[in-house]
This record gives sequence, structure tokens and C-alpha cells, in this order.
Amino acid sequence: MTIELQYPDINSKDAFQSVIRFWGRVPSIVASQILRTLADKYFDGSLNGRIVLDPFGGSGSLIFEAARLGADCIYSDVNPVFTFIASTLVKPVKEEILKRFFEVLRQRLLSKRYPVYLSEKLVHISYWDLYSIRIEGEEFFVYKTVVDPIIFLRGEWSERTYRDLLSRSGFVYKLAATIYYKFKDRREYRYSRLREEVLRENSDKLSSVKLNFTKALRLLERLGLLFTKFYPSAVFYGKLEGDGFRVLERICEVPFAVMRHLVDLEERIRPSFWYPNNELRYPPDLGGRVFRKADAHARLSELFTRRNLTALSILWHEICNLPERNYDEKCAKDALKLCFIAILASASRMQHRKGGSWAVKSYWTPYDFVEYNVWYLFERKFKAFLDFKKRMEEEGYRELWRRVSFYTLDVLEIDRVVPRGYVDVIIAHPPYYASIQYGELSFLWAAWLGVRVPFEREIISNSQQAVILSDGKVVPKDDSYFEERMREAFVKLHEVLKDGGILCIIFNSRSRRRKERFIRCIRDAGFEIVETYRCQQPRNYRYGISKFIKENLVIVCEK
Repeated sequence: MTIELQYPDINSKDAFQSVIRFWGRVPSIVASQILRTLADKYFDGSLNGRIVLDPFGGSGSLIFEAARLGADCIYSDVNPVFTFIASTLVKPVKEEILKRFFEVLRQRLLSKRYPVYLSEKLVHISYWDLYSIRIEGEEFFVYKTVVDPIIFLRGEWSERTYRDLLSRSGFVYKLAATIYYKFKDRREYRYSRLREEVLRENSDKLSSVKLNFTKALRLLERLGLLFTKFYPSAVFYGKLEGDGFRVLERICEVPFAVMRHLVDLEERIRPSFWYPNNELRYPPDLGGRVFRKADAHARLSELFTRRNLTALSILWHEICNLPERNYDEKCAKDALKLCFIAILASASRMQHRKGGSWAVKSYWTPYDFVEYNVWYLFERKFKAFLDFKKRMEEEGYRELWRRVSFYTLDVLEIDRVVPRGYVDVIIAHPPYYASIQYGELSFLWAAWLGVRVPFEREIISNSQQAVILSDGKVVPKDDSYFEERMREAFVKLHEVLKDGGILCIIFNSRSRRRKERFIRCIRDAGFEIVETYRCQQPRNYRYGISKFIKENLVIVCEK
């Protein structure tokens, strides 16, 4: 059966998603409508006093809506980063302490001088020296730099290398040969011009060239034939004022002195404070392979320009040095840490020049990207967090934290905190096989927070991961592994649900066979599926689960 959800404002933004970009989040407006439908059909129109469990808590959208409808809720997720995000979003924060801490950070960055490495020499500069430029003798501060890098030929162009690339099988190699040929008579290209010329000359296969251009260029870099240098094509700047950063102008044609200063700084600077430089690969006990979503990057630091990595390390150093003398100060400090990890994607090279950071579900970085001033982003995110807290009060989320208990726990161990036959409703949005690699995508946040992502306990389908069993057998995390673990999870959930209780699973996959096998896992655990219906996504909703999935399968089961 199909249920058409009626939304009060189809274009409204999700308040929670405005704080932090979270892959796969069920929009609050969708979560609320699903829960209201369950309450009307199975609980006489109300969830008041009912026990609701979400064992795949994620960012908390489902459990928060259940709590807002009066339920007593249990949030659980195996990933400690997700538990931190969800609990920090709803924890009460005293605004006066939060604003005081923010002002402390602001004053420190204005007044202190920090050690950094310039050409391997330790020097002391202010934070704002990182973004300072001079135009006609007056000092301004860059808040946005549009980067259009220069691609250089390494060594001499070779006819033999060109023919070797051309002889290889695969479209990416053919395209790489086409790009390499462009350097036969010149040693450098601006990225934008190179791409434009290659697209124009291959208009008969335009879509394939667009899709594979970056792959082909990175292939040439890995082969040592080309290399790239940071180069700004446009600079946006402003002034520091009493109440924050004021945007002033945009420089379309970057003056040579400004350009030279920015390029020189990027080539010479290096952080002295701690920053995470973890490898984007799994631990040895999971096979030690490179992340499925690592793109061409070996380490986290490669996702950032050197300038922004230095700025981030300074800001994180100051946040970690804030006092934590009582619970209220801890909550305020956690809120600032949340604001910090929320800007990491926007402060990275993943920020696309056409708008939007983290545009794909990986650590992909475009060649032409936008570099934002870290403090500019942090200040905006802080204001967004304050606005979010006000919206929470207006929309009925104020006392929500009293109704939710948070646990960092594997769903297969849920019986450690939830007794048998205790829960009235289980509502969950589990992983869609390999659709979203939650562990990998949270690794960026986890590294800065200093917590470990428990990949070995993540229920996911991922060809790059392998699990070593007690008998020494190596089992790949393929679809069969995912389905077996989900079947075990549903058995555990069956145990903690009351007789007559309801299990509601929000799930989708573009594969019909995967849907059928997933439903079989639910039935094998002893659940009776009473109805399966489609929940339409709001057509123009910005923060949907996926732009490819227009509707979600809602599976309602009874014990």
C-alpha cells in the first residue's frame, strides 16, 4: 500500500541537518510523519509513555521525533562519533557559558601568536596572519579563495609514453592519453582551461569525459607524468569588526603580489600543533586495505590545504584548552567541538566551487575547489548552532534530552542495557548494504575527536573489509556477511520487544533482489510483517536520504 505523506512546508529545512551534514539522515519531517502514522494505527493515536528504541541511532532523527511525541526513548549506535553528535545536539547548553567560551576563542585568535613552520623554520605568527592580504597598503583578511590550480608537465613529453597510454584498455587510460597529448607543445595548463579544451574536443562523448576527467588526471599524477600547484583565481575578502567578520569585496583578477603571497604561503607553511594524519585505510585485523571511499588520498591531511590545516590545528588547540570544571562547561565545550567537526568538510578541499561540500559519499576532492577561512566558517556555524537551539524550543524539542537515554553499543549486544520484552516500538533506519559507508565517512570527525571507529563491529557490505573469525578464517564483508549480521540483529531485537510490539524498519535499495533478501532476514528472526508501504520523499527536499531514492520502503512488523 502507498501512503502519501502531507508536509506542512515541503521546502522547510531540517533544523538538525543545518548544524552538521550527516549522510543518510531521515529528515525530521519524514520521521515525524512515519511515527504519527504508527501511533494512529497501533497505539490509539499517542506514543505517550511508550518505550521506543532506535538501535541504529545515527544522527538521532527518528528517536528525537519519538521523544517529541511523548515516548520514553533509547538511542543506541555502535559508532561513538554518532553518539557524540546526537547527544550534543539535544543536551542542554547554557547560552551565557557558550557565548563566553566563543568570545574567549575569538580574543585568543586575535591577540595570541602561535608557532608554525615556515620552510621548516619555527616562527610565531597570529592566526589572522594566515589570511592577511594587503591591497593598496591597507590590510584585509581573505574569507574565501577560489582555487584553479596549474597542471605542470613533469620531465620531457614522450611519444612512447603517449602511445603506451593509448594502447591500454579502459576509457580512463584513453582519456589520460588525450590529456597527456595536450602537453606536447606546452609545459603547463590552468586546470579550467585544460578541462574546457578536452571537453570541447571530445563533445561526441561528453558525459563520459566529464565523469572520468578527474580520474584520468589523477592517473597521470600517479604515473609521475604531471603535477599540480595551488593557484588562486579569485579572492573574497573582508574586515574584522566588533561583532564578527564583515564581507567587503571580491577580487576577480588576483593582483600578482596577492597571488604570489598566497602561493608562497601555501608552499611554505606547516602546522606545529597536533592534527590527525591518519591513513585512510582499515586496521590490519580487517585486512589493512585502503578505504573504499578514500578516492586518491592516502592520509587525512591531504584533504586540506596547508594553510587551512594550520588554522584548524590552532583552533582545535584552543578549543581543547577551554576549561571543563563542571557539567555546564563540559556541555558548552562539547557544543563547540560539534561546531568544529561540522565545518571540517567546508574547510577542506572537498568544498566545490559551484557550492556544497561533501558533494559525493566519499573523500573526493575536485581539482578546482574553494578554500574558506576557518574562523569565518566556525563563526557562521556557531551562530547556526544558537539559531538551532532557539528553533528547538519553538518546535517542541526543549526537554527532549530528558526523554532519551544514549548508549554507544553494538546492536548485537543491545540486551546488555535493554531487558527482554521491555520495548513497545523499535524504529530503525539500518544501513542499505554498501550504499553509505558510515564508518569511513565518520573517520574524519573521529580522528579530530580522538575516538576510534569500530569498523570490526560495523554491519555493512564493503569489499575492502574482511573479518578474521576465531578459527582464523578470513570472511569478506560482502552481501552475505551483511545479511547474516542483520539476521542476528533482528533476533536480538525480537528478544527485547514486547509481545505484540511493533518493529518499523525504514529501508531501501535500488536492487529488487536485495530488498527481497533483506525482508527474508526480518522474517527469519520471527517477526510477522503486517504491512509494507512506500513513504514518499518530499520532492524538493534538500536533505533527503539520497537524491537517487525518491521513496523509502517502510516495513511494519509485529511480534
